[in-house]
Parts: sequence; structure tokens; C-alpha cells
Amino acid sequence: MAKTIKFNLILDEQPIRDIKGLQEHFCIDDILAFYNNGLLQKWLKVRGFDDYLTKVEAIKDDDSIIITLIKIFDIEKSEKEIKEATYALIYWEDRKCELDVWHQKDLKVKNIIADYHNGYDVLKANIVEKKEDMPFLKTATQDIFDIYLEIFRIDFGYFYDEYIKSAPLMVLAILMNPNLRDIYLQDEDIKKDLERFQNTVANEEQVFKKDTHSRWVLVSKSVVRILYLTASANVWVNNIAQDQGKLNTRKAIGKIFEPLYFCSYNSSDNVKYVRYSESQYKFKEIQKFKGQTDGYWKDLEVESTKVMVLSIPNGTFIRSANKPKEELSAEDVNGNFLILDGLLYKSNDDSNPIVYMEV
Repeated sequence: MAKTIKFNLILDEQPIRDIKGLQEHFCIDDILAFYNNGLLQKWLKVRGFDDYLTKVEAIKDDDSIIITLIKIFDIEKSEKEIKEATYALIYWEDRKCELDVWHQKDLKVKNIIADYHNGYDVLKANIVEKKEDMPFLKTATQDIFDIYLEIFRIDFGYFYDEYIKSAPLMVLAILMNPNLRDIYLQDEDIKKDLERFQNTVANEEQVFKKDTHSRWVLVSKSVVRILYLTASANVWVNNIAQDQGKLNTRKAIGKIFEPLYFCSYNSSDNVKYVRYSESQYKFKEIQKFKGQTDGYWKDLEVESTKVMVLSIPNGTFIRSANKPKEELSAEDVNGNFLILDGLLYKSNDDSNPIVYMEV
């Protein structure tokens, strides 16, 4: 006949073999743990304490379990001791529940943050895919303000660097948005870069005139096209510092340079060039007008049409259609991306255009 293997409960570091030992070393926390994991019931069964086992198994979930166990095993505990032990158990049980709830909330918050960032990344990917779809870009801009403003406040510099080349219409859409535009215009580095960008969009003619004492001088890092070059001056091709890299007069006109270097020994020598944009910024949203108005105001857009002005040539003026006393110069306009109600233009320049967009 197989011998029944009996095991002991360990209370107060003592092996418990009978009810008397359990009573002497009764520990509320340990007994409750043994009850919850079933070891108490198993111990009673193995030891043959069937009467106690029946009472323990009859405990209901809604009973005050520890008080019932104290009564079953006839433990001598004062009312104060029972209350203190019960309070501690209830506190830690409640604390456990609170921690579980906090853990679930923490997971939920982490998931929300992950979804937030993922949503922002998906929006940015869609911007590249729809970089010439201005209605979408305007909607994306509003989404940035409505949903992703806090992350954009952190990301705006990287955002600008990424899209000024790959999706410049997106940058312009942000400048059109009254709630976001100041984030860019109040950043000095971005504002300086926007001035270079607007010159490129305008395709405005530039003139460099200087006696460089036969030394090579960097004129422009941007891609440019030569319009005119004085006979005695030279320009550098593709940053090559050899004689074969030089071009003058007829050879240089119409050529594309990146960067552009200039060399002269005459103070009257000059090179006229335009920032090359034949393959860039040809968007239907960008409007240009070039021509003289003989000192009169020319209506370009009516008052009901809101426009953002990218640039105007020096010596020209603009105003809103509803402000007859307004007269804004190139100094007032360029670099500020002004938004006006309608657009009137006054110019004596038939070489360089005013550039604007309908908002």
C-alpha cells in the first residue's frame, strides 16, 4: 500500500504539522496567501483535518475571508489586531487594484502616444506623395494645427529642412496658415533661408559687380544661369580651379553654374545672372506679373481674393485692394510673406516679376 506523503506549511519559519502549530504560528498574511493559492486546503486534506477542510471550502467570495479563517481555526487575536491586519490587507488589495488600473492606463497612454506619432509620420509621408496637391496640403496644414501642433513645435525645423526642397508648396501652405506661419517667420535662420527661396521662385535677376584683383570670388552657391558677362571678366565652371574651367563673354552666356565664381581686374566688370528654376517651382498656384504700370496702380486681384505675396522687385509697390492709402515697398514685403485682401501693384520694372499665391 502506497504511503501518503505529507507536506508541511511553513509559518514563522517553522514547519506546521498540526492545528495547534498553525494556531501558535498563525500569520494573517501567510494564511491568506495559502488559502488563495490552495495550499491550505491541500494541507488540511493531506493531514486529514476534514472538519476544518469542510469549513474552509465553505467560505464564500463575499465573506471577510481572513476573519472567517481566524474563527475557523480559533485563533486568539484581539479585535484591534484583527482590524489592523484586515485594514492592511484591504489597503494593499486596493493598492494592487489601483496599480493594475494605472498600468492599464499607462499602456493606453503609451499606445495613444505611439498612435499620435504614427499618425504624424503617415501625414508627412502623404505630403511627399501629394506634394503638388495644394488642397491636400492646406488640409494637412490644418491637421497639423488641430491635431499635431505640439509635435510640430518640436519638429518644425527638421520639417522645414525636409520639405523646402522636396515639397516646397507645403512650406508655403504653412505660411498661409495664420495659426502656424509665425513659427517659421519668428525663426531667424528659417526666415533668411526663405528669402533665398523667394528669390529663386521669383527668378529675379542678380548683378555682381566688383574688381576682385584677379582673384576668384564666390558669387552664389545656388544653381544659376548666366545672362550677361563683361568681356574682360571670367566665371568659373563647376568649381574647377584650372584654366579650362574659365569661361568668358560668349561662352558663359546661357550656361548653368553651381556654384558661381567670378574673377575680374576692373571695377566696372560685372556678371548678371538669374537663380535657375526652370525645373523647379513651376506650380500653377504661383502667380507672376512682370511689367511697368507707368506710375498707376494695377489691379492684379480683387478684394475678395486673399493672396500671399512671396516677393516684389526693388522700386515697386503693392497694397491691399481695400486700403487706398497703403503703399508697401520691397523692404516691407520681401521675407514677410504678407497676406492681403486683393492685390494692387505699381511698378517701373519690366525685367523682374511680382510673385504671389492665392490663399
